[in-house]
Amino acid sequence: MHDKRGARGAGLDPNLAPIGDIDSAIELCGYNSGCDCCCSSGGCTLTFDVDFLFMKYYQSGGVQSSDAGEIVGNNENAEFDFELAPRFTVGVETCGGLGARVRYWFFDHSAPTVDGGGFVAVDAYTFDAELFKRVQLGRSTTLEGFGGARWSEFNLNDDTDLDWRVEGVGLTTGFQLSQHLCCNHRLYAGTRLAVVVGDIRLDDGGDLDDSEGVGVNNTCLQVELAAGYEGKSNLGRGVTLVYGAGAEFHNWSDAAVRNDASDEAYLSDAGWGGFTFRLGAEY
Repeated sequence: MHDKRGARGAGLDPNLAPIGDIDSAIELCGYNSGCDCCCSSGGCTLTFDVDFLFMKYYQSGGVQSSDAGEIVGNNENAEFDFELAPRFTVGVETCGGLGARVRYWFFDHSAPTVDGGGFVAVDAYTFDAELFKRVQLGRSTTLEGFGGARWSEFNLNDDTDLDWRVEGVGLTTGFQLSQHLCCNHRLYAGTRLAVVVGDIRLDDGGDLDDSEGVGVNNTCLQVELAAGYEGKSNLGRGVTLVYGAGAEFHNWSDAAVRNDASDEAYLSDAGWGGFTFRLGAEY
């Protein structure tokens, strides 16, 4: 006869389930720590996460002040350190795995040039509104697919009075694959792809390719890769603590400006790479 007490215990706290019931506990909870109770009451889960990303900015061809090509030895090169670039996520999810969320991320830092006489400053933002669906592929594997809209802005300034801005709106899509170690602990890997269409605006007093106040259309392909670990702990009163760590890599095509804009070949890829620590709550 099936032990109802064991099944009930697995539903309340899968971490306390007997070893032989671990796979069943994973299947029950679906990586929603209160899902058994939630589904029986027809409710949903509210989520709030803060990702403390420490990202290093890079640029194809190197990060340089826009007059670096005229400096012998490229003393106008700038080297960014790993800087805090937080991301905030608020969402809601039904026990069937269907949900919606909004995400806001920003990076706002500067770096001095090698000779200490100049600087390069980068200011970037993204705002996403997405729908997602999580499905179970097996006893311990889930797949989340999502899609939505994105607004983004990228600003680049330096000591030569360069004011470069790329902004626009577009669509996002992607997936995340999770392998559950036990019900409330998982490893994840996934990608997010955004295509953003907007304008490039340049204001530098005409110093860069005589392009004072230029405004042109631009399509930016933004790719994000992420992998890591996430865990959950029940704090009681319907509140669950979320924590984790991982690594991320972002690349934005044709978002930055080269130091040499001759022949209108001024576009350069911008990107960030680093690691993240996650802290959040579910209710």
